[in-house]
Amino acid sequence: ALKNENPKNPRTMTEQTQDAASGCDAYPPFMHWIRHCDAFPDFDLGDIISHWVDKCSAEEKRAYSAPFPSEEFMQGAREFPSLIPLFPDDPALSDNRAAWEKLRTFKKPFLTAYSDSESQASAIQFQHEIPGAQDQKHVVIKGVKHFLQNDTGYELAQVVLAFIRANKP
Repeated sequence: ALKNENPKNPRTMTEQTQDAASGCDAYPPFMHWIRHCDAFPDFDLGDIISHWVDKCSAEEKRAYSAPFPSEEFMQGAREFPSLIPLFPDDPALSDNRAAWEKLRTFKKPFLTAYSDSESQASAIQFQHEIPGAQDQKHVVIKGVKHFLQNDTGYELAQVVLAFIRANKP
């Protein structure tokens, strides 16, 4: 939604790993994830992130955990997954719908770049519903996990740079 607050600013837009939450997405694995984040007593963010990237050294795991030295600092990280509007009565759903209204009129170039290890449903929705996504060379990066920018930052940067160059005014 933040990308759409001022549509004059971006010349192009890319999307990675974003879900197009619609208020009807309360599927059991994600509900389990929300419950886990909220209640699991040994909530180690470095350990969690290490499962969502292809390679994560012990030093990187410690770095991911560093901002959360004790439980009192973890409330935001624990709450974050619950911010996704999964139910029709979720107050955040109106913002999501407003963002989609703007995206459905976004005619500037729009590219999706997703990992092959995740569902492509959201990427396909972005590609079909956003006018600027038509006729773009959308990318599925193979062999990486959810945080593809961590697993293949250089390759992803090359994809984005090529996209920007190909769509210069």
